[in-house]
Amino acid sequence: MLIPPVALVVPLFVLMDQVGLVDNPLSVILISSLYPFGTFLAYIYYSTTIPPELYESARLDGCTDWQLYSKIAFPLSGALISLLAFFAFIGNWANYFLPYILLYSSENYTLPLGLGFLFNSTPAINPGVGATSVPIYKPEIALAGVLVALPILIVFLLSQRRLVKGMLAGSIKE
Repeated sequence: MLIPPVALVVPLFVLMDQVGLVDNPLSVILISSLYPFGTFLAYIYYSTTIPPELYESARLDGCTDWQLYSKIAFPLSGALISLLAFFAFIGNWANYFLPYILLYSSENYTLPLGLGFLFNSTPAINPGVGATSVPIYKPEIALAGVLVALPILIVFLLSQRRLVKGMLAGSIKE
């Protein structure tokens, strides 16, 4: 968590090149699925929110580690899972640099990466591309920007109640 993600791009690129996944969307999916902040947040959540007495009583009843997690901890962690899914989705959806390095062909681009290339190739926004007259408003770029932002809005609206519950977990004694 202490290493900036930009510092890991070269080692991740070399690793994906050795595995043969460069210019494959699977490379971005595999790297994005590893979320160290989620592990840290889950540890804090499980150690502070769920009372230790609950774990102890389950142990006395003969629960194994797997039963302890599947029957006690997991059902009580709906807010945590929702919060982690939201943070991971937003962080990976807005990630521009890693897909830019790992994906060469335009048919493999992520939506934010494709939007960036659409922006740069439009003469109305980037006069160096070949604008010879007064820039004309391009509604395609505005529509593309809305379409890229729409999944974030949908995920937020669907998980808003659980997000607030997950962020406030452990802050109020009942």
